[in-house]
Amino acid sequence: MIAAARGLAAGLALLCAAASAAPLPWQVETGVGVETLDNGSPDWRQLDVALRRRFDDGATAEVALREAQRYGRTDRELALGGLWNFGPDATVALRGTTAGAANFLPRQSVAIDATQRLLDGWVASIGLVRNRFEGIDSPSTGTTLLRLGIERYAGAWRLAGGLTQARLDGGASAMGWRLQADRYVGEAGRVGLLVAGGEELEKDPAGVISTQVDTFVLLARWPVAPGWALTGEAGSTHVSNIVRRVDGASLSLPGGYQRSGVRIGVQHEF
Repeated sequence: MIAAARGLAAGLALLCAAASAAPLPWQVETGVGVETLDNGSPDWRQLDVALRRRFDDGATAEVALREAQRYGRTDRELALGGLWNFGPDATVALRGTTAGAANFLPRQSVAIDATQRLLDGWVASIGLVRNRFEGIDSPSTGTTLLRLGIERYAGAWRLAGGLTQARLDGGASAMGWRLQADRYVGEAGRVGLLVAGGEELEKDPAGVISTQVDTFVLLARWPVAPGWALTGEAGSTHVSNIVRRVDGASLSLPGGYQRSGVRIGVQHEF
């Protein structure tokens, strides 16, 4: 699954937990994921763990660690985040990450997102993300991402859509879109479907590449015992139109590939 989908899934899991009848102040989550590529490349693998704290005023804080393996290399990432309420209808969230070797993950990333509740169950959102890539074997560069979203809550359903505009330092840009439907089950369960597409800017060991990405993901959170829940993602991503961008030059790369993967997580509240 693309990074945007993973980030969205993590945020939705946290919202579902916060919506339970009597949420406990602490939550820990650990997960493992694997994606298989059909072009013969090694699998992409991920291990992650997060600790979250909910406060009485509705604010949240999070610290997370992730180890990811791609292209035969390993990156380790530390993330810190928080969410604050501004009145009953508005929130602002801030999240920052840093990676050690930064072979393919951003060396640093900062994201700010704001939501505003509207009438009749509508919620609007806007976000800005700045990524800085500084790999050992490739020139440093960065991307800036603007994202806009709208969602509608009706009974046990949540329907959402969004657009993204990414810009690579030097002028190259990429646009994307996403649609999502979620069905809440009981007080803390959820099943959902995410469909996304468009261009994506990301990093490989030789530089920044742009790709056409089409993604289909199933999401779920299911309580299994008091204070315990399982989370899951399963989906497929088709990658095509691969272009490497280095020092202002563009080089089209042959072929495309399919990634299919799953992530299983365990949450515990205490």
